[in-house]
Amino acid sequence: MQNLDLRTLERRAWRSFHQDGLKDLFIGLLMMSIGITDLLGNDFLLLALQFSLVAGLVLAKRLITAPRLGRVEFSPERKSKKRRALGLLALSAALGLALYSVFIGTGALATLTSGRPWIMPSLLGVWVFSVFALGAYYMDFARLYWVGFVTGTAFGLALALRSPMVFVVAGATVLIPGVVLLTRFLHYYPRLRDAGVERSRTGSSP
Repeated sequence: MQNLDLRTLERRAWRSFHQDGLKDLFIGLLMMSIGITDLLGNDFLLLALQFSLVAGLVLAKRLITAPRLGRVEFSPERKSKKRRALGLLALSAALGLALYSVFIGTGALATLTSGRPWIMPSLLGVWVFSVFALGAYYMDFARLYWVGFVTGTAFGLALALRSPMVFVVAGATVLIPGVVLLTRFLHYYPRLRDAGVERSRTGSSP
């Protein structure tokens, strides 16, 4: 029973780390940056924005999430699951790129899509969603299924319509709920130090 309670508490703490909306903001801004830089035709700007967003996510986790939830030492099983998720995501991405290169090099892609222009966008959308779905399953992060669906749809439609604006719209679709989640997180989870001071004042006698 005690082990069950500890696992329940750990799972709640793990899910709380995903309720700050920061990953939603990161993915939303990343997709919007893909669309905007494609419209501008500036790949260097996209690379700079990607590095900035990754650095911003790490910094925001330290400055916003950690001071409100504290430091939690997760079990070896949870850490192993997270490592497997990251490994599978990297493997899936590498496999997808390798298969794409093979199809391009052998001309099989042209044969497959000849007269069927919808095939490649559909395959791309399904592949992108599958990568996100693997991450959602292994990281116990259910909201990532929805984010993956929006992202996969965006990649498929952008390829089919040849329109970078699809990324801007899809990014905003992910970004707005992220802003709502972050606002709610900041409201319900004050900084631990500030919360401690408030409890001290409330509990002190006049």
